Amino acid sequence: MSTQENGHGDEVFTLIELYYPKDGRLEDMMAITKASAKMVQGMPGLLQSQVLRPVGKKGPISNISTWKSRAEFQTFVQSDEMKALLKSNDFANAKAWCDDLKAMMFSNEMGWHEGM
Repeated sequence: MSTQENGHGDEVFTLIELYYPKDGRLEDMMAITKASAKMVQGMPGLLQSQVLRPVGKKGPISNISTWKSRAEFQTFVQSDEMKALLKSNDFANAKAWCDDLKAMMFSNEMGWHEGM
């Protein structure tokens, strides 16, 4: 089933952020990532947000947000909420507490989910 068949349209955009916490910082980074996900809740254009904990001791924390379109995501990036996040202690701590941070952007080619 395509994203269009799900009623989300054909411009769905996903951002995947990967945080590789330093030893001893997994729980600190989980807290920051969850707070970030809560901050975007209710933003115009946001379809879904997920925070994924790595199974096992190594691996990245994944923060996945799915938007109606890249344009709506870009509007969020310019928002006061995002500007405040970039100036926050959480953002500074995330950079200090991780060995690596990655952000990848995708256009959704196909997807489905069960109704809630």
